[in-house]
Amino acid sequence: MSSEGKRPIFVDGRPVLQGNKVKLNHNSVIEIAGLRFVFFINLDLISAIRQEAVKVNIPV
Repeated sequence: MSSEGKRPIFVDGRPVLQGNKVKLNHNSVIEIAGLRFVFFINLDLISAIRQEAVKVNIPV
């Protein structure tokens, strides 16, 4: 996740200042303007995309 605004965002309680990036992990808590969101990795969707890529011979 990249912070492009003037105010910091928080990922797992740590500030991410303007121009910086942070990697999101499963269950990371993202706080933007006092609102908290939980990031989930959709493993079922990733698996479906990989299976479809194999069918059409796209390297994953």
